[in-house]
Amino acid sequence: MKKFFLLILFVPAVFCTYAQSVVFDVDTAYASGYYNDGADIPCTNHISNNGTMAYTIKWSKTEFLPTGWEASFCDKVNCWIPSVTTKTFSLNANEESIMKVLARTNNNPGIGTVRINVTSTDDENINLNVYYVVTAQEATGIGKVQNLKDISIYPIPAREFITVIANPSIKATRMEIYNVLGQRLKTELFSSDKNNRIDLNIQELDKGMYFARVYTQNGEVYTKQFTKE
Repeated sequence: MKKFFLLILFVPAVFCTYAQSVVFDVDTAYASGYYNDGADIPCTNHISNNGTMAYTIKWSKTEFLPTGWEASFCDKVNCWIPSVTTKTFSLNANEESIMKVLARTNNNPGIGTVRINVTSTDDENINLNVYYVVTAQEATGIGKVQNLKDISIYPIPAREFITVIANPSIKATRMEIYNVLGQRLKTELFSSDKNNRIDLNIQELDKGMYFARVYTQNGEVYTKQFTKE
């Protein structure tokens, strides 16, 4: 009986070790840029093999992009054209590789999300989903670096309501709520009479990840993520 009990404890421990051999820097990578300056917007992540053997890595791409956008994906082998949705490559033991999205907006603003699923034929426990979230706004020529501390959102995670407060110095005018598909769900206006604060009912939203996009009088756009439970 004792030997059987120890075996049960040992198997999950081995499973956890293998499941963590291949990891990404972050589960969700973020990037922002301008839709009207002609440049792609890079959103970068890295994959690492912390194990003692090489793995054949297969990635598959799913896009949730605004109309007109395209997204290329780069791995250790190449930066593939947007029509390529899956590829494989070898990741050696103790090797790190870039895993990057290049978002091409084609002069269309919005928020786009790319999901990359990673599996391996060498280990069925390797099955990872990572997200790349790209925000494209207008290039105004102002050159100001946005400070996301100028926007506060709470509580996170939220259930029924969120409160969004904008620093009066940025002169916020309106806020829009987007889902991970880049669809706009809500629009609310800021008012100095309400101390640049918006209390928003989100009870009808499904559980998941959302983005609050705050616009200012100067044409700047601030994007912050929140989740609903």
